[in-house]
Amino acid sequence: MTKYPFTQAGCLELQEELYELTNVELGAEADSLRENFTFWVEAHFVLAPSQVAYLNSLNSHLIEFMAYNGALAIANRLPINLVKPTSRSAAGDPEPDPEDDEKLIRPKSRIASTGNNQGGYEITGDLEIEILYLV
Repeated sequence: MTKYPFTQAGCLELQEELYELTNVELGAEADSLRENFTFWVEAHFVLAPSQVAYLNSLNSHLIEFMAYNGALAIANRLPINLVKPTSRSAAGDPEPDPEDDEKLIRPKSRIASTGNNQGGYEITGDLEIEILYLV
């Protein structure tokens, strides 16, 4: 599988590739994401060493939340939106300090499911992962 830029456009391109897979193949991708979120992200996106270090430093509860909801979204071919500025200066910091790379990750799951006693089941919604620079 191709590695994509860690941008909104790259995230959309990855989804296009993933959502062309068979249900079995897509299920395997979703399982892989759920089981090892950081490895999956590194395997599918082009990341700078500082981004890999940041990813590996995230709180385990945040990782679990993104892994579970990301896997649900992928397995059900739901949209995943990556919202992030291209740089600290784009976030409003006129003189970015490379040593001050504090970010806030804000995943928002709007995934809902419905089901009935006849075996019917449906998942709808989307997942948004917003990355904010703290300025």
